[in-house]
Amino acid sequence: AQRDSRWGLGFTAAYTFSKTIQELTPFRNHYDRALDRSITNFDQPHIFTFSYVYELPFGRGKRFSLPAFWDKIAGGWKLSGVHNYSSGTPISISTANALGSLIFNPGNTVDVVSNQFAGPRGPGKFDPARDLWLNRAAFAAPAPYQFGNAPRYINYRIPVRKYESMAALKEFTWSERFRLQFRAESVNPVNRVVFGGPNSNFDSGLFGRISSAAGGRRVQFGLKLYY
Repeated sequence: AQRDSRWGLGFTAAYTFSKTIQELTPFRNHYDRALDRSITNFDQPHIFTFSYVYELPFGRGKRFSLPAFWDKIAGGWKLSGVHNYSSGTPISISTANALGSLIFNPGNTVDVVSNQFAGPRGPGKFDPARDLWLNRAAFAAPAPYQFGNAPRYINYRIPVRKYESMAALKEFTWSERFRLQFRAESVNPVNRVVFGGPNSNFDSGLFGRISSAAGGRRVQFGLKLYY
């Protein structure tokens, strides 16, 4: 959806609902290719994107006029932003491949013994120092010389993706030729914590633990001269 307003606001919004399934190669078992049919590593059922540009109603030619001195400081500003919110991508549970030396298959997965994939957590928000994202008890090592029954990617995901970026800009003009644009930009302006994916190696003592996160708030300033 897209909308422009006489109040100086223009915005676009888009929502996508999808599901991506694929037979992922190379196959673990060429006699049972359905074993490797699963959602893909980039499957995200929900993606919402919202962007906007808003001309503040202050200054020359705007709804609220300002004295000449204040017009140079506070007039003619624009605010813009891009917001993106989406489902996390699915997780692949790996384990040691005891079959590789026998049938030369590319890898193996675990057995799924429960659909309670969420790991134990304390009260309040998820705390990576205390909580686990994956529940080890929901999985088991496959029997010797057997294929695990887990799909390549289980339908349990890394944390939701939340990203914002915002900017404020103002243009200064002199004569008919020169125009100077000042920009103040911020990525992750609210300093949101976006956790990475968990350790999904079933043989690891850190299985289920999240040890990474996206970078914090970043602010930058810029000048651009048009002539």
